[in-house]
Amino acid sequence: MNPGEAILFGLGAILIALTLLGVVGVPLTGWLAGSVTLAVAGAALTAGLRRASKHRLPKSSGLMASPWRGRLTPAEALLLLVIVLITGVAAWRAAFYPVSAMDAHAYDGRARWIVAERTLDLSIYNTPGLDGRSNLTYPPGYPLSLALVYWLGGTEGKVIDLVWLTALLLLLYDFVARRSDRLTGLLGVFLLIAAPEFWRHASLGLTNLAATAAIGGATLLATGRQSIWRPALLLGLATLLRIDSVVLALAVAIFLALRRRHARTLLMAAPALAVAIGWQLFLKASLGVASTSALRSSMLPDLKLLADATSAAFGAMSRQELYGWCFAVFGLGLVASVRRWRRLPEEVRTLILLVIIEFLALLVLYQQVDPAFGGGGGSYFANSLKRALFVLLPAAVAAGLLAFAARSADDPRP
Repeated sequence: MNPGEAILFGLGAILIALTLLGVVGVPLTGWLAGSVTLAVAGAALTAGLRRASKHRLPKSSGLMASPWRGRLTPAEALLLLVIVLITGVAAWRAAFYPVSAMDAHAYDGRARWIVAERTLDLSIYNTPGLDGRSNLTYPPGYPLSLALVYWLGGTEGKVIDLVWLTALLLLLYDFVARRSDRLTGLLGVFLLIAAPEFWRHASLGLTNLAATAAIGGATLLATGRQSIWRPALLLGLATLLRIDSVVLALAVAIFLALRRRHARTLLMAAPALAVAIGWQLFLKASLGVASTSALRSSMLPDLKLLADATSAAFGAMSRQELYGWCFAVFGLGLVASVRRWRRLPEEVRTLILLVIIEFLALLVLYQQVDPAFGGGGGSYFANSLKRALFVLLPAAVAAGLLAFAARSADDPRP
């Protein structure tokens, strides 16, 4: 387990524990949050030490033994310095500027309310017309992560985004570097953190960055055959952060089950489904509402909405001021892989296909949203869908770079 993965699982365990305690009515206090945090940290440290003493990478795995050791080359050191500077500026922005994004006020306000009232009960808001379309009825994972900062003495909850960001960058680096080299791994991290819209979200206090860390991590881990439960748990965490993540979890599980011809792989969606169903039951019991109120009444696909969503998605993906070179690298890697598809490593082929499957799942999901929701289809696609595409960035960058790395390995020419 690499450092980024460990951070995600640790933070996820804290949020899941606090959610379960809150749902059953245990008062959520700073002492409780601190105790849960210390317990998870202690368990993680103990498990990590045991694993480190026993774990040896199989010689036949074809992976770099450790991308974390050894002296850096000048190119690697320079790239790492740039990454640290960009991340440092994002950290300063998150700590210095108050909440300004419109939706962020709902998450931050809910976090402050949880700290003050010590409960997840939504009925205390006493907000007229509150239904399943409101940010206040989203699962409590992200507001609880903001509340952790306040419980532990912080003044700006959104600095927790730096934890999500760090975990994602470490996980992406480890995944790419082990399958290529350290410079390629650092290049992947740079492409991701330097994407303008993604970097801005590191200090806005919105759910997109946290969901990207969980879904991106799950997608990378799902390419291997070692365990279905590691990506499954991250998909469950993603659903605790954003309820719509359950659609991506189902898409990933069904695709991999068909690709591997193994029905057990469908269990990868089990944690996400458990979170989604459990939260809907909680909403029904506390408010009498459901998240499905944001969807169209008809389950039949609307071809016009699907075409509008597709057009908006491709338009956003082509804009460098939004995603930098992330999708361009994926597209170029995909084109370079077409003629030599069967010679690509299985993990790289699976990763490329997962990016495409998740993209299609997002289009299907967003055409199903009620056209009157979020300011109408045009506004909704231009804003919410644009941010939803964040979840594809880590896997897209990794797939593109590894496709090029595999091509270079096959080509003996200097």
